[in-house]
Amino acid sequence: MVVTVLQPTRLPKNALIEPMLVSMVRLFFGILKGRKKKLDHVRVGTLYGCGVYFHAHAKYSHDYTKLGVSGERTMFLARVLIGKTCIGNPSMKVPPEGFDTTTNGDHIFVVYHDAAAYGEYLITYR
Repeated sequence: MVVTVLQPTRLPKNALIEPMLVSMVRLFFGILKGRKKKLDHVRVGTLYGCGVYFHAHAKYSHDYTKLGVSGERTMFLARVLIGKTCIGNPSMKVPPEGFDTTTNGDHIFVVYHDAAAYGEYLITYR
């Protein structure tokens, strides 16, 4: 297994974050074969909303990876800002007013903004 530490990016100086409303967690994201190894503009699911899906367990994200040419799989361990979350549904293009993300109520979180997730570790494994 190879773990690559990615360089952090800085928030713009005008970015406002309310410390009491932000909840950052580390979640996994499986990378499909042929997909660029980055998190922005990736739309994978719609069951809990049309966003980018992250999971608390690597095993779940592993099921969304595909074998590459070299026989390896790749996933991110990402820092994800989940903020205030609610149960999602397939018709959601954005979370309801007053919410930042949607969830299945258990271990899946859906984010709708590129800046809400940072791929901290790129994990390549067989």
